[in-house]
Amino acid sequence: MGYEVVLLEEVSIDIDEATAWYESQQVNLGIRFYFEILDHYEKLKTHPEHYGFVFKEFRQKVLLHFPFKIIFKITGDKVIVFAVFHTSRNFSDLFKRI
Repeated sequence: MGYEVVLLEEVSIDIDEATAWYESQQVNLGIRFYFEILDHYEKLKTHPEHYGFVFKEFRQKVLLHFPFKIIFKITGDKVIVFAVFHTSRNFSDLFKRI
């Protein structure tokens, strides 16, 4: 079964800000970050239930090469992404969104 990945508006902002920051640190690093995010979205389309719970029905997918987590929940045939969240941020910031 394939799932549709749906991003909240704030997620696009999360990704844009992180991509720009990484690109300002090193040429093509932002692009690598962005493509890693896309790769993880593809994995969420096929097996989102493989990832652990972080809070109630919310799950997390940890990026491999960057200190970020994708926070999502499964609703029917959709994976709703609530945040692309830097691991050093205060977790209470995330609760404001979910």
